[in-house]
Amino acid sequence: MLVYKALRSRSINIFLWMRYTTKSIFSKNKVVNKDAVSSLIKSFAPITTDKELIRIGPDMDGGYLVPDALEGIKICFSPGVGMYSGFEKELADRGMEVYMADASVEAPQISHKRFHFVKKFIGKNTEGEFITVSDWVAEMVGDKENDMLLQMDIEGYEYDAFDAMSEQFLSRFRIVIIELHSLYKFWEPEFYKRFVKLRDKLFSHHICVHLHPNNCCGIFTFKGVKIPRALEITLIKKDKVTLSTPAQQFPHNLDQDNTPLRSISLPEDWIGQ
Repeated sequence: MLVYKALRSRSINIFLWMRYTTKSIFSKNKVVNKDAVSSLIKSFAPITTDKELIRIGPDMDGGYLVPDALEGIKICFSPGVGMYSGFEKELADRGMEVYMADASVEAPQISHKRFHFVKKFIGKNTEGEFITVSDWVAEMVGDKENDMLLQMDIEGYEYDAFDAMSEQFLSRFRIVIIELHSLYKFWEPEFYKRFVKLRDKLFSHHICVHLHPNNCCGIFTFKGVKIPRALEITLIKKDKVTLSTPAQQFPHNLDQDNTPLRSISLPEDWIGQ
């Protein structure tokens, strides 16, 4: 009940925040062209492959859909610990060494002999309580591991984190799972340019195989274009799969709402034809 009340209160705050954000964007004199935003969105349309999607992790928040292509992956890096580590535990139970980072907690809520935790935030530079993903990986496993998994949910800092990564470094991960935040900013020119660079970096070696909107934050609609405010994206290296057709099943039968708040679906703008 306490959780429900907290979520209900959060939903009211989110609604008010959405109204404020809408007014803020409408008040701007300069926004990105609608066709450019639509084109960016369509470039993320997920592709089905020969690797079936499976669910790893708990029900609701903290569980993700990933391609059934985990065999041979020995290492997972998972920045952003928070309160849940069910995803990481399941991978550790499968035999992966799991490296976790989060300066906002003292340690993961659960322990495992294959967990390796560092009390650091992930950032654009290595200084103070921040460390880049590439420096973190170098400290933990060096430069010889080239078939790993990356799962990242760091509440908006993912943009700084990926700014600091090279395409070559990112290619060391067979599977990449990210929760992307503040996507309503697609309409802001500077954020749009930054996100295009992120898109190009992600797709240099990987393809998108699944999208799932987090129902914590709703859908932002502007100029008729619907954009989830928070979106989970799953990618796999191109050379690990056989490409097929654009995915059409949304939600996937293994998808679950992240919170007890109202369900939302992936808008049609994000689905390939």
